[in-house]
Amino acid sequence: MAVSVVWLLLPGVNRHLVKTLFRNFGKVFMKKLLILVLIGISSHALAQDSLKTFNYSRNRITTTGMEVLGSWAIANIGVGSVGLAN
Repeated sequence: MAVSVVWLLLPGVNRHLVKTLFRNFGKVFMKKLLILVLIGISSHALAQDSLKTFNYSRNRITTTGMEVLGSWAIANIGVGSVGLAN
């Protein structure tokens, strides 16, 4: 389709040359696309380590926060019980 459009717009251009250019463009484009996809996959694989580190840190912060809140709740219940007994 694209070859026919180019040939109609530029009738003096050699049709075989235009087909060869489009064919080579397709091959180069596919190679570049494949390289970009492989780079994207490999960078995603490398990002897994940083994600694991982030999740470990997040879980550690969450666990510490839950321990603090649990201790606060126990202390609050204890102080409330002592205040109620008096």
